[in-house]
Amino acid sequence: MTDHIPAALRAVTENTALPRNLRAAAASLIDCLDRPVRITLVGRRHTGKTCLANMLAGHHVLPATDGLTMTEAVWSAQEKTLCEYSTGQIVTLDKEGTEFTLPEQAMRLRLELTDACLKDRSLTEVTLPDDTGMARDLLDMVADQTDILLWCAADAEDQSALWNCVPDQLSGRSLFVITMADRLHAAGTLSGTLSRAQNMAGSGFTGVYPLVAHRAEAAAADTGDKEILRKSGGHAILTRVTKIIQQARQSDLLRAQAILDQCALATETKTCREMARATSGLDKWIDKLTTARPDQTVSEILSLCQKAMSGLVVALPNEATTFRAEVSDAIEHVEKFARQNSDSAARNAVALLVQLNRELSGQKSA
Repeated sequence: MTDHIPAALRAVTENTALPRNLRAAAASLIDCLDRPVRITLVGRRHTGKTCLANMLAGHHVLPATDGLTMTEAVWSAQEKTLCEYSTGQIVTLDKEGTEFTLPEQAMRLRLELTDACLKDRSLTEVTLPDDTGMARDLLDMVADQTDILLWCAADAEDQSALWNCVPDQLSGRSLFVITMADRLHAAGTLSGTLSRAQNMAGSGFTGVYPLVAHRAEAAAADTGDKEILRKSGGHAILTRVTKIIQQARQSDLLRAQAILDQCALATETKTCREMARATSGLDKWIDKLTTARPDQTVSEILSLCQKAMSGLVVALPNEATTFRAEVSDAIEHVEKFARQNSDSAARNAVALLVQLNRELSGQKSA
């Protein structure tokens, strides 16, 4: 079971037990493990992006918003619809059900929804402008906010100038989707289109997937239409996206466990060093006691024993909880010997320190 790993990583980060060189990586991993997988659908206008997004959600989430550069659907505890204008101004739109009026100057729409399907994945639809330079700039911006990329196209048009903008780290998590496979099939050009798409875009994507977007959207919303979902191409895409999500999650968990292991090793090494210092400190006190002056009084010997115990408590690492409990018991005995203030009490106090030192040396070597 790996459910405990995110909480464990967060705990060692918050209590500063994490070595400094691991903190940035741990913070990045915690962010990845806490947030939903970010799925981005990219393509020109009218390439089935909205239908494909709703298919991935399992029901209608994104509205048809022709003309917008970007539409996002994210989970939130409170529903809100935000609209960003080309001027950068952001306003909240009034919404009734799934209906709202989109201002003409709108450029970007963010839907914050209580929909449970968005808890593990957010959906962003990006419409690329015709201008290649502007499209490249837009791709550069969204790439850093994307975990899985689905490139939507109506045919096998060569867009290599834009495909090259997709970062290498996304190449294993990018799908090329021909979204109007039914029209190409009716025209007898589907097979050739898929072949050309594979030749042109194959190296940058995990695969080329034919899809009848509108049928896949309807079938995904009706759990009884599994056969239609399969025939429309939706099942293959859903399966692949689910696998990528699972692999990414497993990879993040493995990296998190590796950091926890390094933290445990660093803590263990630090504990061993502190145990060694505690042993060395106690050795010095015992040397003082065993090489005492002949005229040294019982009170002086017992005082040295008390100081040795106080120094040991300070030197012991916090992680040595079991040994700390033994030392706490030993302190009580030394205090009792000090009250007795006799030759036998002094001998017993020194013997107790020697025994503790043997046990501490055993703890250190273990």
